[in-house]
Amino acid sequence: DAEKFYIHKDTKNQDSNIKDSLLYLLRHQTLRDIVIVGAYVAIFFWSYNAYLPVMVETMLQDSFGAMSFSLLVSAYALGAIFGNFYTASHKDLSYSHLRKILIAYSISGLVFASVTNFYISFLVMFVSGIFIAQINAITNALVRVNCEEKYLGTMMSFWLLVTVGFTALGSIYYGYMVEHFGIQISLLIPPILFLLFAIFYFGKEEEK
Repeated sequence: DAEKFYIHKDTKNQDSNIKDSLLYLLRHQTLRDIVIVGAYVAIFFWSYNAYLPVMVETMLQDSFGAMSFSLLVSAYALGAIFGNFYTASHKDLSYSHLRKILIAYSISGLVFASVTNFYISFLVMFVSGIFIAQINAITNALVRVNCEEKYLGTMMSFWLLVTVGFTALGSIYYGYMVEHFGIQISLLIPPILFLLFAIFYFGKEEEK
């Protein structure tokens, strides 16, 4: 609906400010859940530049040295292309559908953190790319669909803040964790927590 991309005079919120928008976000269960997902993905799964080089050097057998990093990133990107094509033809924006994707993505993360063969890792990265593209597209759409028109601009700003800006926190996490606990533990913790979040929390209020 193209009309939703415009703020009309009769709906413009003259009194809206950052505090008002933050309160709206905190009180809105759906938007709050979606922003949590976006922040978590940005911190732990978009920060692959911080952990992939270490993983290639220390965990993967039959790797191709520096080229392995590029190949894994390419597999992720290629999977994302397929994921976006699939999402464009799939109109299900339900919480139950998104939860299934979150669970599947978490499981792919657990597999990725456990394998030591480069070729298997390449395949897992491709599959993960399919899931992450769907997560990004669906959560972005849910923010737009569930947000009141007068808050749409600030909500999209918050959304971009967490999905783009929070990747820096992921680099700090992996830098610290890899140094003190090793690469495998560092990679296992995020998908385990994300899986628990998807199963036991995400969308529960929406279903009631």
